[in-house]
Amino acid sequence: MEALESQPIADPSLRIGVWNLECVVFRDRNPARLDFLRARDADIWVLTKTHTEIDLRTSHPHFTHSAPRNRSANSMHWVSIWSRFPVEPIESDDVRTAIALIETPVGRLLVCGTVWPWHSDIGEYPGDKAWANWARQAPVIAQQGALWSRPKAQYPDSILCIAGDLNMTFGGPYPYYSRAGRLEAALAMQAHDLICTTAWARMPDGKLDRAPIDHVLLPYDIASHTRVCDTWRGRPREPDRLSDHSGLIVEVVSPSDRLRGKAGA
Repeated sequence: MEALESQPIADPSLRIGVWNLECVVFRDRNPARLDFLRARDADIWVLTKTHTEIDLRTSHPHFTHSAPRNRSANSMHWVSIWSRFPVEPIESDDVRTAIALIETPVGRLLVCGTVWPWHSDIGEYPGDKAWANWARQAPVIAQQGALWSRPKAQYPDSILCIAGDLNMTFGGPYPYYSRAGRLEAALAMQAHDLICTTAWARMPDGKLDRAPIDHVLLPYDIASHTRVCDTWRGRPREPDRLSDHSGLIVEVVSPSDRLRGKAGA
């Protein structure tokens, strides 16, 4: 992974959390999921495969959602963005993406919360073509690169943030991705000067047993002042799990705070 050099920025005051809640199943566990989220400190949550019952407005009064999942019978949303700061929803033509312009202490953040296709993804609608494993991932990522460009052109001074369930590891144990999808991701990230702040090399030692597939992508000059400040393991084999995905929170930190955090780790 490319080394990141520190550049001076404003004092830190922003934490972005991402988690796939697996609300497509086990709806009865939504109260426990809600309690878990409320116990953690994130200024912005980008939640995927979430549900209308996961309502954070008492702590995060500003929010926007993607359209409900077409195949879901239990009111699941692909993406919900919850924020402690004012949100301006931006229309998206991708049912698996929610976009929000958020005024934060580190600047105006353009958040694209999304779900990239997974290996056995059969599409959104009953009539969608049943492609081979991983065949949907690369075309969707290529389309999303163009999708990010439109609101970024409209708000050129905003900080682009891509967050959510990317169904792709960036290094680490138990790799999960398609080669074609990896290439399209690299091209889209390069075109928008984005760095994966949640790659395996940036995980706190010993916190996760496998590489995450939920991520936060940020521009280089911001990414160089982030750290993964909180993680929790997904539990795919445990019957009482809240999700099969690991979740995490990324914090924007100043250079001095970042060095102190490393020294105390």
